[in-house]
Amino acid sequence: MIDIHIENLQKQLFENLKQVDDKVAFKNKTICVFGLDNPSYRTARLLVFMGIEISAYISTDKKEVWQFSSKQKIFAKKFLRPEKVSKLLPVKGIEYLRQFDSNKVILISSQTLVGDEYAALLDSFGYKEGTHYFRVLDWEAPTEFKTKTRGLRPLELSDIQKSSFETLKYFRDFCNKHNLRYYLCGGTFLGAVRHKGFIPWDDDIDVDMPLPDYLKFYELFKGDERFRKGHGDLLGTRGVETARFLRVLDRDVALRITMFPHRRITSTGIDIFPLCGLPREGKARTHFIRKISYIEWQSRYARVFAMGDHAVQDEYYKRINTMRKYYHFDKSEWVGYTPCPYEEKACFSRSIYDEIATYQFEGELFTAPRDYEQYLTTLYGADYMTLPPLEDQKAHEFEAFSQY
Repeated sequence: MIDIHIENLQKQLFENLKQVDDKVAFKNKTICVFGLDNPSYRTARLLVFMGIEISAYISTDKKEVWQFSSKQKIFAKKFLRPEKVSKLLPVKGIEYLRQFDSNKVILISSQTLVGDEYAALLDSFGYKEGTHYFRVLDWEAPTEFKTKTRGLRPLELSDIQKSSFETLKYFRDFCNKHNLRYYLCGGTFLGAVRHKGFIPWDDDIDVDMPLPDYLKFYELFKGDERFRKGHGDLLGTRGVETARFLRVLDRDVALRITMFPHRRITSTGIDIFPLCGLPREGKARTHFIRKISYIEWQSRYARVFAMGDHAVQDEYYKRINTMRKYYHFDKSEWVGYTPCPYEEKACFSRSIYDEIATYQFEGELFTAPRDYEQYLTTLYGADYMTLPPLEDQKAHEFEAFSQY
């Protein structure tokens, strides 16, 4: 059976930043963070924590620069007071570094900048590794994250799908036995309608449950040697009241996942999201959902200053889960799952859950709203039956292994 293993990359990053600071004295330099991904953002935040002023993020991709700047504006509008908007770190193209400046220190923690390509570029501008630019997070270091799966059999996408599907059947049978409501949701529901099974490149399964059933499931489900109860996003160290969502895990299959600031070994399975009641009036509903999203953002920010310790988020999720209970699912006209990347878009009239149908998914039957068109149009638009471009047909980024 697979045991969970977690590595805190943020602590390692922080120690490396301090070592570089001891060598070059950040406060006397123009600091640039090369890269636009979560490790890069965390590097910038840690420098702020250290009292260091940063000049800019750097990217070689003009489209990425534009997209990042757009996302910053959206984020600022939702969460920041006007006086703090000007403090958002600007992002600049590679031309910012093209003219050599010995006072610049370039910090690289990005997971996407590996190999010699970026080094050759900086070298061509006159910057030298260990003097002007530093890799402050080594993604190739041989840690337990890699050695724990040594000797296990690497799996293909079809193996991952099979494992998740077996977990779904186990979950369905348990819910049927205990009269618990559940529904296929998100991409899994889309797959059932469009493909009668997995979206071909998809690798996970999502279901949701009305909050009363979700809480009962947590209390009743004990699992067995293979299938176990778990929590989503490393949260839930104090049970369901601090979990973002629940999972059922297939402990026969190991997943190696990097979601900065952690690298972890966990298991395949299914994700279970609580469907909660929402305010009836539109503006109140938007305010309610955005307040939960803001609390979640605060929790992630708190984790930065706790050196990546996810347990600090428990208190924030207690508040979120208290809010989830405020409007009873069965008495509300509107329902949804929060916090959710779709935010206000993922709101549904509760009436669509009054009429349930069964849908084929990989040859078995599972429940979901009868009015699939309203649900899928709300989330994915009127052309939900059209396949996305090939470049968007991507699975999650992880590796899977089995001991069998």
